Amino acid sequence: MRQRKPGALSGSEYSAPRYFVAVQRDITAFRRRLADAEEGARTDALTGLANRRAYDARLAAMLTQPDLVLGLLAMDIDRFKQVNDSYGHGTGDAVLIEVSRRMSSVAAMTPGALNVTISIGVASATSPMATADLLSRAADRALYRAKTGGRNRVEVAVGDGEAA
Repeated sequence: MRQRKPGALSGSEYSAPRYFVAVQRDITAFRRRLADAEEGARTDALTGLANRRAYDARLAAMLTQPDLVLGLLAMDIDRFKQVNDSYGHGTGDAVLIEVSRRMSSVAAMTPGALNVTISIGVASATSPMATADLLSRAADRALYRAKTGGRNRVEVAVGDGEAA
């Protein structure tokens, strides 16, 4: 019987096939689709504005910053349901797009042909104990007061249990 040298392969090991398989794949398109999906999860498809998921994440992050005084506006297009009911959802979509465009740019200060009014509720967080939920509820209550108080106005959350 032959003796093997140290480190040498035995017969069964020596005869086993040895090979490597490599697969290369371009994932550029996959990464682009993933980035688009992530953006779509944070953006309203009609207006291009940040959606509620993005809003919640941003507000929560901002509330963790020490010594930050934060203001929140809750806005609503007055009698928007009447626009949809009278002129159709296509016109309602056009109104939403135009309002969002104006809100997103300096041109929002320029008067134009769009004849809608906006009610706004404002709340501010001055306490380190403020939470996104408390701030949102305070702004929502102020918005409701603006709408019930005649619309086309701004109400500020103040007083017991409203100021966050």
